[in-house]
Amino acid sequence: MIKMPKFLRKMIQSDAYINKSNPDYESTNEKVTNYLEIFYPGQMEYDPTGRMKEPNYDMTETEFIEARNELDHDLEEAIAEIEAEMEENGIIIDVSQYIELEESIPVKVLHPDGRIDIDYLEVYDIDLPDDNLEPDDDDEEDSEDDQIIYVWSEGGECDFCASMAGTILDGPGDVGAHPNCGCTAVPMTKEEYEELYGKPDPEKQKKYEDLKAKKMEWGASKTYSYKQTYTNELKKEEEMKNGEKELEIRKQDDQGNGEYGKSRDGGIREHTGIDIISKPGAPVYALKDGKYMHEHRPYTNDPNYNGLNIKDSVGNINLYFYVTPAIVPGTNVNQGDLIGYTQNIADKYPGITSHYHFEVRTPEWTRENRETINPKEYLDGFTFK
Repeated sequence: MIKMPKFLRKMIQSDAYINKSNPDYESTNEKVTNYLEIFYPGQMEYDPTGRMKEPNYDMTETEFIEARNELDHDLEEAIAEIEAEMEENGIIIDVSQYIELEESIPVKVLHPDGRIDIDYLEVYDIDLPDDNLEPDDDDEEDSEDDQIIYVWSEGGECDFCASMAGTILDGPGDVGAHPNCGCTAVPMTKEEYEELYGKPDPEKQKKYEDLKAKKMEWGASKTYSYKQTYTNELKKEEEMKNGEKELEIRKQDDQGNGEYGKSRDGGIREHTGIDIISKPGAPVYALKDGKYMHEHRPYTNDPNYNGLNIKDSVGNINLYFYVTPAIVPGTNVNQGDLIGYTQNIADKYPGITSHYHFEVRTPEWTRENRETINPKEYLDGFTFK
């Protein structure tokens, strides 16, 4: 029998669940009932003595997917509720950066082909700091007046470094040398910086973070400068924003077809997204503006594969599967921004065309009403082949 999650055990032991005079009694009991239906979906049997028999499995695959999606939905609602409450009190905070994995619950899942595997339901908690939610402006100003920061200079005749001038760096040696350029990291106080540049440019700072991530991926032994990194790799981001935006969808191969609505699991369900052809290690760029909420793994029993949950401006959830994230939760992304790198799905499914999966869930999406949008109708400015 599936282990009861810690949060549900606490909820059942709470005064709000036991005490009928508690103002939250009804809503708490409703939540508990809902979660009991999620984690114990009714396949229990009893022996002649009336004791519950442990079944061969805890959930069917469909029930497991619904449970995982319900937990994700509840987490997103909790984030929105906390941020709204904070904003009413004059506090602007990105709650998604305080999401922590509370526990992974093993579940025996019955698959359509009769296999029973151990998967994991991941329960996340929001661990807000007890203090420092409101910055002390006076103390902050006093401490930062004399603080030394390092700034990308405009040295030499390098157009690339000129375009990055004013970017705040991590340290004094953080501008990679490259030919015909005397660029350096110039030390200055925050006050001097503001006199020269005003406020930091968000686009430059983001490009710097992307460049750092790419250098990190190549490994410490590499000596590429940021200019070479940009020239060789991240210029694809500019092409994505300004050039012809064509996406190639996976056609029929040994594992099926990547178009929206195609049959899955022998006709039991339909494909709820599109599979966009991409080589392992290739950069993945945001197809729509939005905010990266949290990681969303396609297989909870396989830690080798990752995914991103990005919410657009009207509440649609964009899911990118088989992608190693290159950004952190809470990041706002624009169409064309680098968000990750394609993973090798062929290691799991031999004969499949390398790709990443893109799916769009509506704000009305629930376990009962799994409403998705055809990405071809949702994405603007793209052609498909």
